[in-house]
Amino acid sequence: MYGYHFLNPSLRLSHGDGRKVVVGDKLTFRPTPKLCSQGFHASRRPLHALQYASGPHLHLCRVRLSGQILHGEDKSVATERRVLWMFDATALLENFNRWCAAQVVHLWDAPEVFLEYLRTGAESLKEAAYKASTEATSWISAGINSVEADRAMACAEACGGADAEVWASVWTEAEASAEVTVLAGAEKEFLRLIPLARAGRLPTEVVIPKN
Repeated sequence: MYGYHFLNPSLRLSHGDGRKVVVGDKLTFRPTPKLCSQGFHASRRPLHALQYASGPHLHLCRVRLSGQILHGEDKSVATERRVLWMFDATALLENFNRWCAAQVVHLWDAPEVFLEYLRTGAESLKEAAYKASTEATSWISAGINSVEADRAMACAEACGGADAEVWASVWTEAEASAEVTVLAGAEKEFLRLIPLARAGRLPTEVVIPKN
């Protein structure tokens, strides 16, 4: 089975294992694998893998699971995993955050510094944009539905960094509410950005839709 997996910056296995992950090397796990607790995990869809990642500085891996494999709803676990390729996904996640934020920024009267940061990702604007985004609490009090509120809050948080947990929570909320259009658009964009990020050719500007 082929899938995706995110690694921490040390490129070492967590939960006390500590082995270094090297592209091309096959890692093996002796006991019986168990979903969420032991074995090598991966997800067929990269945004599902993102739900189980944590932190803004991550490496995205394309992997192959083999040996004994158990399948869950949005991830699988196996006794063997080989990394086919990997790259530092920090810039990818940052770009994707800005794209996602741009899709819902119309939910509030965002100041120009916030919009300019979404468009350009300019580091010099990041702090000012994040301060401006503290007004995001007004979205919830305005009575918009919970999924929109979550996405709006994530829009603000995107200016504070590219933490994978921010958009993973938004993805989960949208999936639970069966917002097919939202999911399909986000996944299509993420898949589009992956090869560009691997090649070091991420677009510098994000287009803000006219809503």
